[in-house]
Amino acid sequence: MRLPSFLLISTCLAFVFPAHVQGNKAVNTLSQAEEAQGWQLMFDGKSLTGWHSFKMAAISENGWIIKDSSIYLRGPAVGALLAPEAFSFRNFEIAIDWKIADGGNSGIFLRYLETEASENIRTGPESQVCGKSHIDYKTGTTVTSPGACYAMYPPAKLWIKSTEQYNTFHVVMYEKRVAHFGNGIRLLEYTIGSDDWSAKYDTSKYSKFPLYGEVHAGKLFLQDHASPVWFRNIKIRPLAADPWANPDYIWPDQVTGNRVLTGPSASPPRVRLASDPAGRLRLEISAAASWELGLHDALGHRMGEFRGAGTGSRILELPGGQTGADFSSAFYYLSGTLDGRPLDRPIAIRPTP
Repeated sequence: MRLPSFLLISTCLAFVFPAHVQGNKAVNTLSQAEEAQGWQLMFDGKSLTGWHSFKMAAISENGWIIKDSSIYLRGPAVGALLAPEAFSFRNFEIAIDWKIADGGNSGIFLRYLETEASENIRTGPESQVCGKSHIDYKTGTTVTSPGACYAMYPPAKLWIKSTEQYNTFHVVMYEKRVAHFGNGIRLLEYTIGSDDWSAKYDTSKYSKFPLYGEVHAGKLFLQDHASPVWFRNIKIRPLAADPWANPDYIWPDQVTGNRVLTGPSASPPRVRLASDPAGRLRLEISAAASWELGLHDALGHRMGEFRGAGTGSRILELPGGQTGADFSSAFYYLSGTLDGRPLDRPIAIRPTP
């Protein structure tokens, strides 16, 4: 199927979508779309006003500094860094870029409650930050791997880039539900207080910390583990509604094309929309299935449809208009049925070559 290039949607329609759809490349800035959607920039790359050490008004002497437009910890240990009070929320999504020395170790705590009782009692879940030569990376996907809910839930895969490159970590937290994303990949989900959570909590080091996991408005807490580490592009958006209950909410992995799509049952993943290095858009269907799927552009125009059935793996390649790379700058979504059952939600994607 050949799609006319005039149907492709340019980035001038960016205001339609959540901020992470836009792929904003400017460091430590917000686009007009992000501002309109409620995103707040927590660090502008120039000032650390409001950032502070535990129970202090400012950063302790010889503590964190600004380097290369990032919040930088030089080491040795000087104490953790907490975000300004203005960014304390109960329900939110947050995006933060980080890189770390190859064998380094650090952490990102969310909903951290800054009280006298909490200095050594973690009150919010931690996401692990470490380099590729650190033991927590080399041991594979464990509860201490990068992006894990530390000591509780492992990530789905190892995902970080080389030492010189920043990684984008994104978390969605609404009441007791939490999802972690790394470089556009869905790493894990969990529900605080669930039977599974409670079983892990009871056998973890946190069992001695009664405030751990408590749902409240808290702060971003950047751990000092005596390793050089950089943080930038720190953005937060308070959430007034449950993303899991909103079929139109666009998740970070849907935007990047890394989300595997499934129908409403517990059947294995069977549909994926992605772009290859040549910029061509592909619909991948695996396992036995019949399908009726529609491809739509950003305005909801139906650009094509796929009907068929089969076993094993099928790939349908869609040439990108005139150039073969046009799909790399446009936004699409899939909807339809698998084996007569509707997908759990329309699946959105901004393909990347």
